[in-house]
Amino acid sequence: MLKRLLVAVFVLGLLLAFSSTAFSTDQLGRQPKSVLHPKPEVNLHPDNRLGSVYPWNQVAPANHRALSTIRNAPGTEESQATASPDTTLCGNIDYLHIPGFYTYIMQAGDWTDRVALSYDVPVNYQTTLSAVRLRTYQVNGSPSITVQIHSDNLGNPGAVVYSQTFGPFAPLAYPGHTKVLTLATPQTFTEGSFWVSIGQTGLPTDSVGIGINRNPDSTTTGRGRYSLDGTTYMTFQGVGFFLDWDPRIAVTRCDNWSQCYSHIIDPRGMFGVVMPDDAYPDGSTGIGLGQRFVAEGPETLKAVKVMVVDEQAFGLPGHFLYGPTSTNGFVANLWTDSSGSIDVSSGPIFLGSIPGGLANIFPTTDNNGAAAPLRRDTFTIVVPGMPVLLGPYHITIEPTSPLFADGAPIFRFGVDNTYGGGSAKFTAPGITDWHLIANDPVFCPYNTGAAPYDGSVDIRPPLQERIFGLPKSKDL
Repeated sequence: MLKRLLVAVFVLGLLLAFSSTAFSTDQLGRQPKSVLHPKPEVNLHPDNRLGSVYPWNQVAPANHRALSTIRNAPGTEESQATASPDTTLCGNIDYLHIPGFYTYIMQAGDWTDRVALSYDVPVNYQTTLSAVRLRTYQVNGSPSITVQIHSDNLGNPGAVVYSQTFGPFAPLAYPGHTKVLTLATPQTFTEGSFWVSIGQTGLPTDSVGIGINRNPDSTTTGRGRYSLDGTTYMTFQGVGFFLDWDPRIAVTRCDNWSQCYSHIIDPRGMFGVVMPDDAYPDGSTGIGLGQRFVAEGPETLKAVKVMVVDEQAFGLPGHFLYGPTSTNGFVANLWTDSSGSIDVSSGPIFLGSIPGGLANIFPTTDNNGAAAPLRRDTFTIVVPGMPVLLGPYHITIEPTSPLFADGAPIFRFGVDNTYGGGSAKFTAPGITDWHLIANDPVFCPYNTGAAPYDGSVDIRPPLQERIFGLPKSKDL
């Protein structure tokens, strides 16, 4: 704490030492318009996260890949577009959520000065801006605040697309508070940037202290701009300020996406894997299959679709492994990733389950060739919580009973390691924790006749994201 106070005093001394040059006149030769009032304050705002899912204030749009960089699957399985409603993730975005010291700028009601901050929209996404959160300090008289929303013009505020005046506001003594300025008409933006600018209106005796980040340039965002005439914007240093600061403007916004598709992992062919299977040569029973995915997103997980094979496709009589008296259902779990493997130590997130029975596990083929020439079927586990995902993750499927006699459908496993990321789990003496199939000594030799390789399990999670009507599929 003592160190912070010493820093504050040191910076204050610098500001006073430079005040005769930095603030004596502006670039238009006017008398001082903006007077700095240094006040040490640590930014402790807890609401810088978007729905507490990922830190937008620390994530660059480069983390969201363009459609052109995502490889389409070469097989016949098409992405499954639906007309389902937009998935929306809302929260308060504060790019200035960094520890440091802040001050404020007093601006009078008859000035044309404005401050602005830019905000980004990731590639292929859409955001709706509903409110501006402005940190104000001392308020004198009864000024009004005008919010303007701008398009981007080569890295500066461009055309005004929306304007709204709030107030008048009552007098307020330091340290002030955050004013939530709700837009009467929410504004929608697609990928790129937009700007929020703030100005005052009122009598010459009215004034508002607008918060700014007065950290050194190395810890500012570079997003701040200042205008002396309310039209032309420059950096803070460009109009004579000591450092290139940022105004303390946050926003409330909702990011949404609406196109549904399913991951497609291996259209080139599959081996059949029975589960549960108690015939592994080491005496273990296979009781789980999983698959790794990567959310280019953020993406909302809507359901888990699992491919199973009609037994007649393997020359077996119908209902040989799973028939009218079978009771095995299946449970789906979500796992975080650890260097490409399931992060077992973090534990699973339960997604849902499906009860046993032919009508649930083989809803189309009835597992007896009745729907020929179809050779595969799909059961779907709906995910009611609809978690939002970003980055690598795993989905696993386990039977509700480890007993082969309770029903053991045939699942699909890739013929090669083109995609990889498949996981398995066994009873003792096999490997009882989730692990990559590539690291299992018995899975591939038993199921495929080959040495262990990094194959993939045919699990297809329908995901939802905003891609503006351009259907796509991913193979990961």
